[in-house]
Amino acid sequence: MPLAKLHKVQGAVTAQKDEAASELEKAQAYARYRDLLLAHDRLDFGDQVSLALRILRERPHVLRQMHDQYRFILVDEFQDTNHAQFELIRLLAGPRQNLTVVGDDDQSIYRFRGAKMANLLAFLDAFPSADTVVLTTNYRSRQNLLDASYRLIQQNNPDRLEAKLQERGGRRFEKRLQSAFEGEGLIEHHEFHTASDEADFVVGTIGTAIQAGRRPREWLSVLVHASSGQGRSQSPRGQQVLRPGELRALGYSTDRRVVAVGVPARTHAGGSAS
Repeated sequence: MPLAKLHKVQGAVTAQKDEAASELEKAQAYARYRDLLLAHDRLDFGDQVSLALRILRERPHVLRQMHDQYRFILVDEFQDTNHAQFELIRLLAGPRQNLTVVGDDDQSIYRFRGAKMANLLAFLDAFPSADTVVLTTNYRSRQNLLDASYRLIQQNNPDRLEAKLQERGGRRFEKRLQSAFEGEGLIEHHEFHTASDEADFVVGTIGTAIQAGRRPREWLSVLVHASSGQGRSQSPRGQQVLRPGELRALGYSTDRRVVAVGVPARTHAGGSAS
């Protein structure tokens, strides 16, 4: 065997051994983690699903009780379910199949937890007689913004449900949104290097509008998705454009909380505010 080829083979074997050792270490760490959970009578997020699924599979009388108790099932954010959760839903639906799921694969955010768009396809395969209702009327934005968003999200093709259905043929639908309002909206693009830069821009824009009298103070707020567990960054500029006492809440970017300048902030379940 030529020396170069021999080195290549040896390198491949070494890489395989390293990968095997790494996987073994992960398995041993997970086994220890499971032992610690059991020793302290604890469950993690995955256990809540996997153990429930195991009970329903192994104890038919419990499954029958669930069928009697839950005759109609509605699952929201279905795009964020994983395979185990889908199997749990199928069991709970039972022979009645009184099941409604609501989902949008373009909004999937839990792939790191095993969620997959394939569940939407699997649902259509598992329940071929299910009615499909595509909600395409938008009551928030003007048409030019919706068209720009649609062009942008299509960059994720072919890994979108709309594109997958077109590849498969048969059932398909179009997710292009239609605005309920006439006219065009203003689209602006701003790019920031840091979260603090973004907060500065938001607060500065609001402060300028207040000082110029273009917007009543009570009309101004910024709503963003909350993400607990992340630190809060504040914009020093917020203290410069607002008089003492006018800053009701300023927490933005790293914890993605609501920025509300000059408007009392109300926190709701889930961590969002308005």
